[in-house]
Amino acid sequence: RRGDWQRLHRQLEDVHGLTGLTIDWRALQQLQPVLAQAGRTVTVTVFNDSEVVRVQPGFHDRVVGLAVDVGTTTVAGHLCDLRTGEILASASRMNPQVPFGEDLMSRVSYAMMNDAGTQRMHDAIIDGLNELAAEACADAGLSPDEIVEMVLVGNTTMHHVLLNVNPVELGGAPFSLVTHDPVDVKARELGLHLTAGANVHFPPCE
Repeated sequence: RRGDWQRLHRQLEDVHGLTGLTIDWRALQQLQPVLAQAGRTVTVTVFNDSEVVRVQPGFHDRVVGLAVDVGTTTVAGHLCDLRTGEILASASRMNPQVPFGEDLMSRVSYAMMNDAGTQRMHDAIIDGLNELAAEACADAGLSPDEIVEMVLVGNTTMHHVLLNVNPVELGGAPFSLVTHDPVDVKARELGLHLTAGANVHFPPCE
């Protein structure tokens, strides 16, 4: 007998031509309760035509994302309707890492001189991002758990700290960064309070 996920996968393939799908384990946990709640009529959110990241009872046509510029001193975000491109709300605040150093090299030095320095700065910016997401969503009449994707951009040091990677190698020659490539991480792995299966995208770092 096929499982409920296999049945849903087959429907997505037959109706929408989506093949080779996987499902986020949090969405898998929610699948049967949602099917029971909605008489087996559901809406699924598929990331990059490859992974089901959300299952909702009934019909829903809103897909929301958050784009954030993490600057050295200021963090600014735009909440967007991913279907239309409309900006639903914007929010900004001081970067909560400022107490650890006014400039980038001060923060790199803080990480170098304190064993838990990177973790402290990481926790601070994640807390700030959660607050920013909550503020933008409140302005739009939404909840952060409706955000299915986030894009974070920033300078090299900010990328390292956001990923909880010690930026010590940026503090001296040859000033090596951990990667130039784009990175995709589950929001929950970073401590962000978005949709359970939401993805966070870091564009290529220069």
